Amino acid sequence: MEGQREFVISANGIKSAFSDVIELVKYSPDLDRWQIIPFRQRKDVSDLEIQLDDMILTPNDISFSYQKEKGRINLALYVEDMDDEDEKMYHMVFLLLDNIIGEYDVEMKIGSIDIYSDEDLVEDDQIFPLTKLPHIIDSLSSNSTVH
Repeated sequence: MEGQREFVISANGIKSAFSDVIELVKYSPDLDRWQIIPFRQRKDVSDLEIQLDDMILTPNDISFSYQKEKGRINLALYVEDMDDEDEKMYHMVFLLLDNIIGEYDVEMKIGSIDIYSDEDLVEDDQIFPLTKLPHIIDSLSSNSTVH
């Protein structure tokens, strides 16, 4: 519908608030010009960037390795120019994850997330560009082997 707007209700990554988000959306009024959406949804990563103050983070700035454990994956993220003293950087990484795989999948399909500088890459690990993460997450749901 032309002129329709989206209203996203986020739990801001707080898993204990997920049921509240689901209830809010379930009981939201049906409005002609608004679509009420639960959780931050995946976005096209081709031009995605997260900016906070003078810092910009894109999917190209992050690579990852992972291990599958009990139907979830544990992530090791390697961020270019990571300053582990800067809380804004961590916030930006999590916002980027929410945008790449969706807020719901970040909480429900990922076990642990460890964030490192790209200088800490271990040569023996199999490293992937962050743009491959949605495929890996989706393969968990389809009961196929995660590569």
